[in-house]
Amino acid sequence: MTEQADIRWGDVRLAYGASVAVTLALGGAVFVAVDQNVWWIALAGVVGLFVGGYLIGRRAGRRDALGGTMLAIVYFATVFAVIFGGALGDLLPDPLPGLPIGDSTFFFVWPLSQLVAAVLGALLGPWRPRLAVRR
Repeated sequence: MTEQADIRWGDVRLAYGASVAVTLALGGAVFVAVDQNVWWIALAGVVGLFVGGYLIGRRAGRRDALGGTMLAIVYFATVFAVIFGGALGDLLPDPLPGLPIGDSTFFFVWPLSQLVAAVLGALLGPWRPRLAVRR
Protein backbone atom coordinates (compact mmCIF):
# COMPACT_ATOMS: atom_id res chain seq x y z
CA MET A 1 0.00 0.00 0.00
CA THR A 2 1.33 3.45 -0.82
CA GLU A 3 1.53 6.29 1.61
CA GLN A 4 -0.81 9.19 0.90
CA ALA A 5 1.08 12.29 -0.19
CA ASP A 6 0.37 15.45 1.72
CA ILE A 7 1.40 18.97 0.88
CA ARG A 8 3.78 20.56 3.32
CA TRP A 9 2.66 24.17 2.93
CA GLY A 10 5.46 25.55 5.09
CA ASP A 11 7.99 24.08 2.69
CA VAL A 12 6.03 25.40 -0.30
CA ARG A 13 6.07 28.91 1.22
CA LEU A 14 9.81 28.70 1.86
CA ALA A 15 10.45 27.42 -1.66
CA TYR A 16 8.20 30.14 -3.10
CA GLY A 17 10.24 32.80 -1.31
CA ALA A 18 13.49 31.28 -2.56
CA SER A 19 12.11 31.05 -6.11
CA VAL A 20 11.05 34.69 -6.10
CA ALA A 21 14.41 35.75 -4.63
CA VAL A 22 16.35 33.88 -7.33
CA THR A 23 14.09 35.31 -10.02
CA LEU A 24 14.52 38.87 -8.76
CA ALA A 25 18.27 38.56 -8.27
CA LEU A 26 19.12 36.74 -11.50
CA GLY A 27 16.35 37.98 -13.79
CA GLY A 28 16.39 41.50 -12.44
CA ALA A 29 20.14 41.80 -12.87
CA VAL A 30 20.04 40.61 -16.48
CA PHE A 31 16.94 42.71 -17.21
CA VAL A 32 18.59 45.90 -15.93
CA ALA A 33 22.19 45.32 -17.02
CA VAL A 34 21.92 43.44 -20.32
CA ASP A 35 18.58 43.58 -22.08
CA GLN A 36 15.16 44.88 -21.03
CA ASN A 37 13.32 41.79 -22.23
CA VAL A 38 10.75 40.09 -19.99
CA TRP A 39 11.88 36.68 -21.29
CA TRP A 40 15.05 37.01 -19.16
CA ILE A 41 12.90 37.26 -16.06
CA ALA A 42 10.86 34.26 -17.23
CA LEU A 43 14.03 32.19 -17.76
CA ALA A 44 15.37 33.22 -14.37
CA GLY A 45 12.04 32.08 -12.94
CA VAL A 46 12.62 28.60 -14.33
CA VAL A 47 15.98 28.51 -12.52
CA GLY A 48 14.33 29.84 -9.37
CA LEU A 49 11.62 27.18 -9.52
CA PHE A 50 14.22 24.43 -9.85
CA VAL A 51 15.94 25.79 -6.73
CA GLY A 52 12.61 26.06 -4.89
CA GLY A 53 11.58 22.56 -5.93
CA TYR A 54 14.94 21.25 -4.78
CA LEU A 55 14.36 22.85 -1.37
CA ILE A 56 10.96 21.16 -1.10
CA GLY A 57 12.41 17.73 -1.87
CA ARG A 58 15.42 18.26 0.41
CA ARG A 59 13.31 19.39 3.36
CA ALA A 60 10.74 16.63 2.87
CA GLY A 61 13.48 14.01 2.68
CA ARG A 62 11.61 12.32 -0.14
CA ARG A 63 10.64 12.94 -3.72
CA ASP A 64 7.78 15.40 -3.49
CA ALA A 65 6.33 15.98 -6.95
CA LEU A 66 3.06 17.27 -5.49
CA GLY A 67 4.88 19.96 -3.52
CA GLY A 68 6.81 20.95 -6.65
CA THR A 69 3.57 21.13 -8.61
CA MET A 70 1.90 23.35 -6.02
CA LEU A 71 4.98 25.60 -6.00
CA ALA A 72 4.77 25.97 -9.78
CA ILE A 73 1.05 26.78 -9.67
CA VAL A 74 1.36 29.46 -6.98
CA TYR A 75 4.47 30.93 -8.60
CA PHE A 76 2.95 31.01 -12.08
CA ALA A 77 -0.19 32.74 -10.85
CA THR A 78 1.88 35.41 -9.11
CA VAL A 79 4.26 36.03 -12.00
CA PHE A 80 1.46 36.02 -14.54
CA ALA A 81 -0.34 38.72 -12.57
CA VAL A 82 2.83 40.80 -12.14
CA ILE A 83 3.96 40.59 -15.77
CA PHE A 84 0.60 41.27 -17.34
CA GLY A 85 -0.41 43.79 -14.71
CA GLY A 86 2.88 45.62 -15.27
CA ALA A 87 2.45 45.49 -19.04
CA LEU A 88 -1.12 46.76 -18.85
CA GLY A 89 -0.05 49.56 -16.51
CA ASP A 90 2.87 50.46 -18.81
CA LEU A 91 5.37 49.67 -16.04
CA LEU A 92 6.95 46.75 -17.91
CA PRO A 93 7.53 46.26 -21.62
CA ASP A 94 5.15 44.12 -23.65
CA PRO A 95 5.76 40.47 -22.68
CA LEU A 96 4.91 39.38 -26.21
CA PRO A 97 6.87 41.77 -28.46
CA GLY A 98 5.88 41.17 -32.05
CA LEU A 99 3.80 38.11 -31.19
CA PRO A 100 0.05 37.94 -31.55
CA ILE A 101 -1.97 37.74 -28.34
CA GLY A 102 -2.48 34.10 -27.45
CA ASP A 103 0.85 32.93 -28.85
CA SER A 104 1.38 29.33 -27.76
CA THR A 105 5.06 29.87 -26.95
CA PHE A 106 4.30 32.17 -24.06
CA PHE A 107 1.08 30.62 -22.84
CA PHE A 108 2.03 26.96 -23.15
CA VAL A 109 5.79 26.45 -23.24
CA TRP A 110 6.68 28.93 -20.49
CA PRO A 111 4.28 27.52 -17.83
CA LEU A 112 5.16 23.98 -18.86
CA SER A 113 8.86 24.68 -18.43
CA GLN A 114 8.13 26.15 -14.99
CA LEU A 115 6.18 23.06 -13.99
CA VAL A 116 8.94 20.76 -15.21
CA ALA A 117 11.64 22.76 -13.39
CA ALA A 118 9.78 22.78 -10.05
CA VAL A 119 8.86 19.09 -10.17
CA LEU A 120 12.34 18.04 -11.35
CA GLY A 121 13.87 20.03 -8.50
CA ALA A 122 11.49 18.41 -5.99
CA LEU A 123 12.35 14.96 -7.35
CA LEU A 124 16.10 15.59 -7.16
CA GLY A 125 15.95 17.28 -3.73
CA PRO A 126 16.42 14.19 -1.57
CA TRP A 127 19.12 12.75 -3.85
CA ARG A 128 22.58 12.76 -2.33
CA PRO A 129 25.36 11.81 -4.69
CA ARG A 130 27.81 9.21 -3.48
CA LEU A 131 31.30 10.59 -3.64
CA ALA A 132 34.07 8.10 -4.16
CA VAL A 133 36.66 8.62 -1.49
CA ARG A 134 39.96 6.88 -2.08
CA ARG A 135 42.24 6.16 0.80
